[in-house]
Amino acid sequence: KKERHAAKKERHAAKKERHAAEEKWVTATDEETKRVFLGVFKDAQEAVKDAQKTYDLHVRGLANGNGQGIWERVENMDRYPAELLKAYHGTKELEKLEEELGGELAPGTWSSCGNVEHLGAGVFHAPNTPPIDTDSLEGMSSTLTRRETRWMARATTDALSVKRRVVVTGQPGSGKTRGGATATIQELLALDTKSVLRVGYKEDRVYKFELDDDTGQYTTWKFTGPIDSWTSTPEAQDDIGDTVAVVDPPESGAYRWMAPCRCAKLVSNNEKKHFHNVYKDGELLVTQMPTVEETLAAISALWTSNTAHPGDEKEPSNEAKEEEIRRRIKLVGTSWRNIFNWVNFESEVTAIMDTAFHRGVNLTPA
Repeated sequence: KKERHAAKKERHAAKKERHAAEEKWVTATDEETKRVFLGVFKDAQEAVKDAQKTYDLHVRGLANGNGQGIWERVENMDRYPAELLKAYHGTKELEKLEEELGGELAPGTWSSCGNVEHLGAGVFHAPNTPPIDTDSLEGMSSTLTRRETRWMARATTDALSVKRRVVVTGQPGSGKTRGGATATIQELLALDTKSVLRVGYKEDRVYKFELDDDTGQYTTWKFTGPIDSWTSTPEAQDDIGDTVAVVDPPESGAYRWMAPCRCAKLVSNNEKKHFHNVYKDGELLVTQMPTVEETLAAISALWTSNTAHPGDEKEPSNEAKEEEIRRRIKLVGTSWRNIFNWVNFESEVTAIMDTAFHRGVNLTPA
């Protein structure tokens, strides 16, 4: 570990020398001076590459040495951070436009790059973000964020600048994984965080998005070891702020999220399991459920064949969809997980009726 830390310091020093040489090269006023400092810059660039290789060898050696897995390059997943950053800039563009219009941004408005659409009520839909979690794989490969989702993601990154632990909690089915975790990762990528870990216990996978200093692009890596050993990786052991982990815990069972690096997790509102005593060294943020207006705006993106009542043969009209969603909201609230999936909706209604029965509540209409 000491050797790795020394290699990291050497890499940092090499980058500083490269930056200084580049600045002198760019600001030089005569051709001879420019030529000299261009040579110095090129030498410094090679020194950075050598220092990076040395550091990488220590990282791989430590990972291999503990017998718990290594980071494996996944080039076909590079599209994920790239598309998230495109969607981030499209989102910022629409937010600015909405502010200029006094909050009156029309549904169906797209960002200039065509990668983010405003569905209405401040709900933004990014259809080109590839799937990374189970919900997206089973439903749609896109991301929906609400105004509150985006605000919470920024609040999370702000909190991480002063706290090492941040817990975002809310009701189940409120979009913490599909919207909240993704929006948080977007914010971290936009801040040029060196390494962002996406720890997905529901998928039993850990991904690393690592910023390449030479290209300015993020590369994607997959952890090959048991998921609980992610906290032993050199990145997770980084305590100087170069790494942030975003943890999506399992629905049930134990999990690990405490590591020396900065960590955020998005969890259901179970204090004993997820955030007991978090105030001692962390920050607790509470996210709200979607509003009725936001839920209705999301129909065009979230309504699938799994939403409709089994046996319905033809696609209902937009008016019929809205009427059905309004009816479900009255019964089970605005949990998108429950109202946009018939099986989940029916299960939730049954659970409510069972609870009412055991409590002696009369459900017979007056």
